[in-house]
Amino acid sequence: MIKNIIFDLAGVLIDCHPEVYLARMGLNKEEIPLFKKLIWGSKEWQEGDKGTITYTQVLQHIYQSNPKYATKLKYLLENKNNDFILKENPKNCNFFKEIKNRGFKVYFLSNVNTFDLQYNKENFSIFKLVDGAVYSCEVGCVKPEKRCYEILLEKYHLLPKESIFLDDNITNVEVASTLGIHSIYFDTLEKVKQKIEKIILEEKKN
Repeated sequence: MIKNIIFDLAGVLIDCHPEVYLARMGLNKEEIPLFKKLIWGSKEWQEGDKGTITYTQVLQHIYQSNPKYATKLKYLLENKNNDFILKENPKNCNFFKEIKNRGFKVYFLSNVNTFDLQYNKENFSIFKLVDGAVYSCEVGCVKPEKRCYEILLEKYHLLPKESIFLDDNITNVEVASTLGIHSIYFDTLEKVKQKIEKIILEEKKN
């Protein structure tokens, strides 16, 4: 029987649009993809998600790695306003609440740095409803490393066969599946709903 639904955050429950912020800060169409990559696509940002360096160190390392753009990067990051970057996805968050109201335990498994995590907790109502969570910056590993999933299972005593994992990254989904967790690639909400109901029905028969 399915008892637990595990949600990814960014790309599933929370929409992340750094390009909106970059545009508000005056970057043109040519600059936006460049600076989006220099910041959010950087190895330093990934290290911040993993918690191997602090958020302050992330920023300093990004400046040092890109001396040509250091002045503009500093301007963008020291004025970074998540109000223009991170938003709850209304439809998906309503679905999350529906799942919770049906009696399932709901969990988060997310790659996130400490700065964005704090913002999320302070601004998004779904964080008041979750039964448990594992955040990469707090445990020192990131999806798709198997250890992330194992930590969640161990921490909350979850059985893989009783759990469904939702993520918009296919690699993350595939790794979760190797651990025996029912795993669904989050493409459209309607497809996800259908797949969840199918798994729930099949597990009831077993």
